[in-house]
Amino acid sequence: MTNNIILLDSVDEFSTNPNNSKIIVFDYLTHKNLHEKNIPHSFYDEYLSDDEIKELFDFLNSRYTWNQNSSNLVFEGVNLLQIISPLEFHETFLPIIKKIYSIKNILKTENPNNIQVSRNLTIIVEQFVDKKIIKELPLSLRTTDKGFNSEQIEIRFNIFNKPITLYLSKKLFSKLKLVQENVICKIFNLWYKPDKSRKVNLILEFNPALFTSLLNEFKNSSNTSVFFNQRRSTVWNWKSIQNLRKNNCKVLNPDNFFRTDDKQFAIIKLQYESKLKHFWENDEKLEILFSKDHIQFWPEIKKKLVSLYNSRLEDYLKYVIISKNLLNEVSLNTILSISESGENENIIRLSNKKKITTCLLQHSFFRYDEQLYDFQWRYENESMYGFKSDYYLLWGNADYDFYSKFSIPKEKLIITGSPKHDTYFPIKTANNKKTVLLAIMPITNVSGLCRIQTYLDYELMLDKIVQILKQINNVNVIIKLHPGENFSNMLLNQFFKSVHPDILVLQTNPSKELIESADLLIHTGPEFYEVSTIILEGMLLGKPVIDVYLNEDFENLKQLNNGFLRISGNNDLDKIKKFITDESLLEKLKQGTLTQLPKYISNQNNASLHAKNFLDNVDKQNTSN
Repeated sequence: MTNNIILLDSVDEFSTNPNNSKIIVFDYLTHKNLHEKNIPHSFYDEYLSDDEIKELFDFLNSRYTWNQNSSNLVFEGVNLLQIISPLEFHETFLPIIKKIYSIKNILKTENPNNIQVSRNLTIIVEQFVDKKIIKELPLSLRTTDKGFNSEQIEIRFNIFNKPITLYLSKKLFSKLKLVQENVICKIFNLWYKPDKSRKVNLILEFNPALFTSLLNEFKNSSNTSVFFNQRRSTVWNWKSIQNLRKNNCKVLNPDNFFRTDDKQFAIIKLQYESKLKHFWENDEKLEILFSKDHIQFWPEIKKKLVSLYNSRLEDYLKYVIISKNLLNEVSLNTILSISESGENENIIRLSNKKKITTCLLQHSFFRYDEQLYDFQWRYENESMYGFKSDYYLLWGNADYDFYSKFSIPKEKLIITGSPKHDTYFPIKTANNKKTVLLAIMPITNVSGLCRIQTYLDYELMLDKIVQILKQINNVNVIIKLHPGENFSNMLLNQFFKSVHPDILVLQTNPSKELIESADLLIHTGPEFYEVSTIILEGMLLGKPVIDVYLNEDFENLKQLNNGFLRISGNNDLDKIKKFITDESLLEKLKQGTLTQLPKYISNQNNASLHAKNFLDNVDKQNTSN
């Protein structure tokens, strides 16, 4: 039994522990604050076993269809509750149910007489003990809702050699995006003007700057290629504008398909606000659905969902109207996307009553080792939420083998190669110093298995790698953070600013240019199931690649026969120095890559042509199936 415990989450102000209570923290930044003040504390996730976390993962994954039976919230044939990204749902609520379950375990283990809590934990704790022994601490809370899982958008750029991140509300960002697109598309004549004589390939949420070769092939298509981005502007940089203009690709103007007057739309919005309110007030079934072992998760989940849907309802209604008119009025040949979990993609899919053929283009590389397939499948979107498109356009044979193993019908799996990488060729460098590009994956924690200690272990591993590289003469180090929106990226940026301020840290710079200028690529990742596509890009550009992994779940993991070198971050780091200083070992890595690449990538240098031909002839493919 512990007499007093203190539970702290998202707190910066805590400075003393007069009663010598046991302190347990629920987030990395609170730990960091207490650590700097030399205040002893424990981590909440020490009270959760890996098996319990896996059970919670499966529990939440089994509940992602919670929103499918709400007929009162159907608008123009679309269930508004189903628009939310299932991946966003998972990444938002797995940490919450972990927190709640850990509190149950903490109270059972410590059996305290008195509990002091930060106010964001009060209601959770009250679920398990008598309110009389709970005291809420008068501490302000840190704002945690930023980036992907919030109502804010991350704006990232570099000033000199450091990544800078700003946050804008999604509503403000949407207004600025609309203004920017209006100006650019009018100047360069990029808006799509409906033409009934030509069918359209609708391209969802693509960055035209990354697909130069594919757009070059679209120029020769019998269909008009029309880009439709709701999240990020299609014309966000000069290269995107050039690629669109040169290849006669067009941008869809959502305003042209939203023709509901303000008064009518206001009535619709009020109607669905009322329906939403009624839905939340009659949530008895959801209380049961989101409970496990007599633990109620629903109150905390509901709190966030109510805020999220209230904030996004207006946009959801507008997007449904736009999508309905678009699908009814434009003669579509096919719909191409690189994700099935985004809101724009969900609305288009749910509105697709005409059953227009949908194609998903692979956009990431990590299915490179058969030893990991069974473990990786558990955390694949297609495993968690099912495969929804008609066809999956894959990069190579390894991906085909992976997905066909896990029961995605083979007739849906089409190997086209990777259009994004058609222009990747081996290139030699002529640096006075040997340049090492250190590409760092953030902690995304889709599995939930990464703990607060994982952040500390990852920083320690990265520090050791940098220290080793600094000890080698005539070596220049550049750090490349993953470009995605992620809390871990912010922490990594702060870490390097503090510990290695002399090293160039980049995030938004194109990876291709950085790899081309490097002599060696080192990739790091905290979890086995996620690696960055930059590994494949390094191999395609003829660079030796070393992958350093933190996760130690695979004690007997065999080394790959050829290609990149995979080493443990806990006991193999000395191999980095050995390889960097031995040209024969680096050359052996590069030569080994040549034998491995055909497994990972097909139709190299003409994948765009294969993809374009498949899209143009998709009707024939449907007939043959």
